[in-house]
Amino acid sequence: MLIPNNKIKSLLLLPIIILFVLFSNSICSQNEFRIKLSTGKFYNPWNHLIKSFYHIPQPGNQFKFSFEYDITHKVGLRFSMLDGLHRYYDSGNLTNDPTYVTYRKGIGTNVKSYNFITGPEVLFTLYSNTQFKVNAGVGAAILFQVRTFTTRYEYDEGPRHIIYWDNRDQAAFHDLCFPISISFEYKLLNKLGLFFESGAYVEPDFPVMGLHVGVGASVGF
Repeated sequence: MLIPNNKIKSLLLLPIIILFVLFSNSICSQNEFRIKLSTGKFYNPWNHLIKSFYHIPQPGNQFKFSFEYDITHKVGLRFSMLDGLHRYYDSGNLTNDPTYVTYRKGIGTNVKSYNFITGPEVLFTLYSNTQFKVNAGVGAAILFQVRTFTTRYEYDEGPRHIIYWDNRDQAAFHDLCFPISISFEYKLLNKLGLFFESGAYVEPDFPVMGLHVGVGASVGF
């Protein structure tokens, strides 16, 4: 479900305003406001729209930055920004040479997909004690994706026959998706914790735009 460009700024600005108000409120209350930073792997296992061309998906690195606010002991809000990369082989690119599958050091891919995903989630605490917490999250987010295609060029220049590879061909789009996640957090100190998180971004047309898993640290205020 594509969303118009003129609505993107409004969708991004609203949760930022809400988080600023919540952060200001947390300074004057007992509710905790947390900043989280994590890194891990990002993977898109399947693409229904181009399934006949989509092969050899490979995971890439991801980095995630989040703000969290506890409304109650059982419910919270999160606003996150994730930057993730994955690769795959697109057999629909007619300029591909069959030998390219073994060209890039055995990786066998010719597309890099750069994904930036940002939006709010509602968090539900499934279990907690003084040092350990399990949260599940669900929300809505905007996905920005840029795909870079490696293309094979071949031509004659005088007596020389030249073959080279170029990464300049690109395609981009944005879309609405729905993040789901589960996280396990261990409190090291009063305001410092470590956590493990896994989740996915669901888009009904695809149906999964990205699976992610990572570890990170959190700081409370």
